[in-house]
Amino acid sequence: MTNLIKGSAILVLSLTFIATSAFGRERNFTSTTDKNGRQTPATADIHANGTIKCTSAAGSNAGQSPPACFVLGQILPPGQTAGTGQGGTMTLTCNGQAPLRCTIHITD
Repeated sequence: MTNLIKGSAILVLSLTFIATSAFGRERNFTSTTDKNGRQTPATADIHANGTIKCTSAAGSNAGQSPPACFVLGQILPPGQTAGTGQGGTMTLTCNGQAPLRCTIHITD
């Protein structure tokens, strides 16, 4: 009976690991720029073959300088998605007229 319980526990842990590995992580990151232009970027390690979506971007002059997320060398307007490429380190900053606040959702 004890072996059956141990075997079941190992199976559950193995399936949990496989599910986590297959579906990856889901995380949100936010960056801000104050009214004087001082940026507070968000930085994280990311896995390859994931997605990054700019979920929101707000700035002081949206009509003339539309706010956007700037990540992995790409400007992503809200709602736009990009790939994580080969993975590595990601740095998020905001694009537009300060003050700014932008958020991305990463699935990797």
